[in-house]
Amino acid sequence: MKRTSAATNLAIVVACIVVAPSLASGQEPERVPSGDLSDFFNPPGIKTEGLNSTTRLISPDKKKADPKEEDKDTGAMDANGAATEPSSTSPPADASDANPSASEEPETEPQPPEAASNTSGADRVKIEDEELGEIEGGISFGPPSVTNWRVGVVMATGANPVRNATCRIPIPIQWPEQTVSVYEENLPGEIKSVTWEDLGNIRLMTLQMVNVPPGTNVIATVTFTVSTSQIIAPKNTSIFRIPSKRSREIKAYYGESPEISMRNTKLKKQAKTLFQTTASDWAKVEGLYDWVRDNIEERSGDAKGSIETFLDKSGTGEDRVGLFIAMCRINKVPARMVFVDGSQYAEFYLVDNKEVGHWFPCKVSGIREFGSIGEPRVILQKGDNYRVPGEKKKLKFVPAKATIKGSRPRVIRFAREPLSVK
Repeated sequence: MKRTSAATNLAIVVACIVVAPSLASGQEPERVPSGDLSDFFNPPGIKTEGLNSTTRLISPDKKKADPKEEDKDTGAMDANGAATEPSSTSPPADASDANPSASEEPETEPQPPEAASNTSGADRVKIEDEELGEIEGGISFGPPSVTNWRVGVVMATGANPVRNATCRIPIPIQWPEQTVSVYEENLPGEIKSVTWEDLGNIRLMTLQMVNVPPGTNVIATVTFTVSTSQIIAPKNTSIFRIPSKRSREIKAYYGESPEISMRNTKLKKQAKTLFQTTASDWAKVEGLYDWVRDNIEERSGDAKGSIETFLDKSGTGEDRVGLFIAMCRINKVPARMVFVDGSQYAEFYLVDNKEVGHWFPCKVSGIREFGSIGEPRVILQKGDNYRVPGEKKKLKFVPAKATIKGSRPRVIRFAREPLSVK
């Protein structure tokens, strides 16, 4: 299928804190213009009056698709409506790979996903230490920013019916600093099933449409209420050090990821040289952070990866974050990418004097914030190395995607957009 124009691309919007579209190529998340979204939900030539759309919750489909049937006459479309070749995915090769497993929801109304926190429960606790007295164990939280997010899908069929359309959409999950709840689901009758699938720290929502008649307009939206809090750095940082053991929680954040590589002699030498000080481990990590901020110029364009960014001494904001993460990993400090609405930052992991682990944020671009986040944004994804069913390669960022059987729709597009900020 030929790539459709931007003006006619189908819009499938599922408004939640969905992980934005394709960042696997290093691009910023796809953005829908702020303000009035009537043009987006009413593309040229698509009538919305009388649309079969009701506000309701759909119980997930518990039937598993036949693998043989899935391989028949299947084509994939990315978030921009572009066709991609069908592909198969092998099981995770090692412990760093995500281990997807379909989760079943009860027959009652499905609740928003409760993701297992990827940080220890000690982020808000206080630790008693004989020498230091009562100290704060890790990060604490400030006032939250509350946002309603509409994520959705708009599909318009042409002269032929769409036999089977499966739309995979990453949705936000809960973190210590973020809570997520479903505000409203507006799903038309053409949506036959909704299923949920966990990929480590990401949850995918899959909408399936079967035998959609010719000339049909489908608009499906889900609105989430997301509360994301400020992060306040600990008062005493001298107690934190690099973990000596690789627990299951952090094992995936030592190695290479797409566009985050450490295989360069000059890069390794620079990262290790910066670590050769008598300062605390916190201060050593902060030295890497400041070096990247002071020596790598931020430029617009496509992301090019950590090694090229280091050699060129310039890169996108995403590249600078990736370079900092690579330098941390070279020095055995677990680190990961955090994608937020319109931007990204890094998190690094240290343990305290009670062997309790903590993740700490740092903004590599913009205002200097090390260990804290003063302007909270909706968290779309944490982590930068995911194996996703249907993708041949691991992804740095998991995008929304549509897989179509038979005749393709005339218009299809994904979008995510904040509706309001309280």
